[in-house]
Amino acid sequence: LCGHLHVSAIKPLSIIPREHRIVIASAGTATSSRGRGLTSSVNFYNVVTVEPDAFSVEERRYVPDEQQFVRDGVTRFDRTG
Repeated sequence: LCGHLHVSAIKPLSIIPREHRIVIASAGTATSSRGRGLTSSVNFYNVVTVEPDAFSVEERRYVPDEQQFVRDGVTRFDRTG
């Protein structure tokens, strides 16, 4: 998990063999105006859910008109082995 770059991204690291997967989950920025990239004016945070057979990362995006964070998407990663 990381977030200092102020960019929201969720990606598996593909340079490592499948049985040793690593997922990078960057949360963007939840409270500042220092966002970068295509979502520079959008505030995000992530909710990580861990289950026995998988884990998921839910991106939550702030909607100013609603004055709340809403689900923007969920990425699920099945566990292997």
